[in-house]
Formats: sequence, structure tokens, C-alpha cells
Amino acid sequence: MIFYNKIFTNIDLEEAKKWRDDSEYAEEYPRSNDPCPEKNFWYRPDTICKWTSILRMFELIEKDNMKIIDLGVGESPVPHIICKRGHKVEGCDIRSVGLPYQSLVSIVLKDAFDYLKEYQENSVDVILDGCAVTHFGNGDTTDEFIHCGWGSVLKSASKILRSGGVFIGSSDTMIDKRFGEFLLPEQIVEIANSYGLQLYGTDEFDYGRENAMIRDQPRIGTLGVSNFIFIKND
Repeated sequence: MIFYNKIFTNIDLEEAKKWRDDSEYAEEYPRSNDPCPEKNFWYRPDTICKWTSILRMFELIEKDNMKIIDLGVGESPVPHIICKRGHKVEGCDIRSVGLPYQSLVSIVLKDAFDYLKEYQENSVDVILDGCAVTHFGNGDTTDEFIHCGWGSVLKSASKILRSGGVFIGSSDTMIDKRFGEFLLPEQIVEIANSYGLQLYGTDEFDYGRENAMIRDQPRIGTLGVSNFIFIKND
């Protein structure tokens, strides 16, 4: 079953849970009895979806000794799992990160826009986003369409990724209409394409909303989760 470049469904969620339980990580990270459940790898359906999806998407493109950036690293276990697999991982965040587990991930405390602007061009294999970019703010643009940082981040990604490098994201997106910082998946794909980033492994994003895994949020609307792999082909 294809789980990337699509809106995540309830069927995908069940498959993600099975992948999680069958994986080597199932007992390695805090579970539902953790005293800080917000740090729990397996806490909520949307978190299971996002973190499990990023790990599975990474496996599709993984090569030896990759250079990886995680945007808004926070307390997600994902970059630390990937780092333990032998890759060089650098996590960026604007606040101090209190990790619930040991890791070799290099943490940079800096605004993501400044961090990406200063990064060497054509030097990174993979950029990861676990629903951070949508909360970044306007970045360096006043274009209302590129609200919430997607435009600025994907523009920078197209510069710092090596040829064949990829941007992997699993992010909250709106199901019916855009609201504030939350975009429709159609808009994110359009922004990526405008900066020369194309969908990986498929010609079209699957915008099917039937049986989508959704959360109804007061004052916002119906949120889903969308998975993206964009590749730099130049």
C-alpha cells in the first residue's frame, strides 16, 4: 500500500500501527505509561501517523552515510532513530530540547529561516519535517499564499539539497478549505513545484479525502495529515 504523497487515511493508520508494533523501535521509546505522554512516540493517532510515516518514507530513499536536517526537531524520536542508523543528523529548533533518550543528533538552537539561509548550497541529502514548517510563520515573504513558512522553507530546500536530495514531510493540512497557517495539500505541492521540487515515485499526489484520518478542531475546521516526498531533480 502506498502511504506517501497522499492524504493519510484510517486504513493507513492501522497499517502504521502494525508497522510500529513489528518494528525494532516498538519497545525502545516511551509508551503510553510514560509520565510525560507528549514525549511519547506512540501517544496519539496523528503522532503515530507523522513519525511512523517519516521513518517509512526515509527507508524508501535511504543510502549509506546521509547528511540530514530535521526542522523543528523538538522531542521527536525520529531524528535520533535515523542518527543511530549511521547517518549524520542535525536538528534545528528555537528552544532548548530536553530529550527523553540519549542521542548523537547535533542540535542547533536557531531560527529555522536564518539557519537554512546560512547553510551551504548543494550539501544536504535529506530534510525532514514532522509538522513543524506549517507553524513557522511568514519567513522572508509577504505573499499571503506562502503563509506559514512553506514557501521560504521549500525555496531554501531547493538550494541546499544536493541533486537527487529529498524533502520528507508529514504535516497537518486542512481537508476542506485553508485556515490561517494550515494549508491544503494542493497548495503545498504547488509551492514545492514552483521551486523545482517534484513528487518522488509518482506523477500525481493522491488528493482523495475518502476515509481520511481527521480531527475536528474548534475555530479551525477539519484537519487531516498529508505525507510528502519531494525530490530535487537537476
